[in-house]
Amino acid sequence: MRKARLARASLCAAVVAAASLWALFGAMQTSAQSAYPTPAPPAGSPTANAASVVITGMTTSDYSFQPRTLKVKAGARVTWAWQSNAPHNVTFSKLGKQSMTGQSETFKLRFKHTGIFHYFCSVHGFTGKIVVHK
Repeated sequence: MRKARLARASLCAAVVAAASLWALFGAMQTSAQSAYPTPAPPAGSPTANAASVVITGMTTSDYSFQPRTLKVKAGARVTWAWQSNAPHNVTFSKLGKQSMTGQSETFKLRFKHTGIFHYFCSVHGFTGKIVVHK
């Protein structure tokens, strides 16, 4: 009888220990993840008609457009999307185009002509470029 109680107590202790480790591991993973998830870019390479750029980072020193340089075919539509802890925007000075400034925004722009188009976030100054080819 005493051995059966000891076995149950050991089993209960092992279950509690395993659950505690599982909870701790889950908490460590959660704390390492961003409080403001970045939308994932689409799987695979961009198609001829659509491509995506996201804004990543959690502090002024690590905000960036990803990818920083995007190559697309003429006629492609590029979508920028972000959900962040700070406001951002997408600004094309030479094209006279700019997204709304906010913490959670989406901006779409179609590139009809070939060329290199530089853009930046006017709030934090990080940059990117679109290379449009035939």
